[in-house]
Amino acid sequence: MKRLNIAALFCGMLACFATADLAAQESVADFYHNHTLHLLVGYGSGSGYDVYARVLAKQFSRHLAGNPTLVVDNMPGAGGLTMMNNVSNGALRDGSIIAMGVRELFLEPFFGNELARYDPRTITWIGSMTRDVTLCFTWHGSGPGSLSAARQAPVLVGSTGFSTDTYFLPQLLNLMLGTKFKVILGYPDTGSVGIAMEHGELQGMCGVTYGTIKSAHPEWLAERKIDILLQFAFERMPDLPDVPSLADFVNDDVTRSTFELASGTADMAKPVIGPPDIPPDRVAALRQAFVETMQDPLFMEDAKRTGLEIAPIAAATLQADLTALYKTPRAIVQNVIAIRDKQ
Repeated sequence: MKRLNIAALFCGMLACFATADLAAQESVADFYHNHTLHLLVGYGSGSGYDVYARVLAKQFSRHLAGNPTLVVDNMPGAGGLTMMNNVSNGALRDGSIIAMGVRELFLEPFFGNELARYDPRTITWIGSMTRDVTLCFTWHGSGPGSLSAARQAPVLVGSTGFSTDTYFLPQLLNLMLGTKFKVILGYPDTGSVGIAMEHGELQGMCGVTYGTIKSAHPEWLAERKIDILLQFAFERMPDLPDVPSLADFVNDDVTRSTFELASGTADMAKPVIGPPDIPPDRVAALRQAFVETMQDPLFMEDAKRTGLEIAPIAAATLQADLTALYKTPRAIVQNVIAIRDKQ
């Protein structure tokens, strides 16, 4: 029987501790110089989220210590839930993976969606590229040109899944304001919904932001190919002064509170996030790189050329806003859940 070599064992343990200590002392620059940075997108190529992600990716790594190679990875599925679940549960937490978060999914756990296996209050916030407003619109000439007209006859609108705004918001309008939207499910992404609308398969779409339309389909606006029925906000955007807002239709406190919760993530329009528990020094570096990128003349020039709205919001603001939404009175939350679950 071999005798245990205590000295060798002790030296081996010291070596392990030394290796762990060296890893802990690895600088941000050294880490990112030796790692590829992956930016996940929960929708397919050409979607609004994808367009924003790729414009960000062109300049972001230049502002991050170590100047890593940055790769955009599309991970579509379940209206963005596949990617959101992966970021929180499957992704490495070392700072090598970040994502373009799907804003309408930040409240899914709050609403009791069992498929949303994450807590957005624990994710790492890096910043939002812009704030936005969600719209409901129809293809010009194929459906009603106003929300009032949408109360008179059924309107076919497309959706990417039960957990998305493209499903929930038309249902909310039906129950709270008496519209007659009929939601057709099964589209892989909003780009596919847009194609179906252009081809006459659908009459319109609800739950897509103004920024997404402006970046992915600027011709819809410039050539007046769509009739915008409503902006999901209580104040009209400067760019849309003639489009009705919720304030034009909502006149009681319960309905107002319900819509405020339903549209509460508008300021998180294009958020960049990471998994929980990224080392603090790498979080700080990612946030600083984000701030610098938003001020980068090359980035701003590219965003303008692509038609992107840029109005950045700091990570701390996003965290505070989400925390406030999760404090919404439970009665209002249950009201929203009842509407969402009505299938």
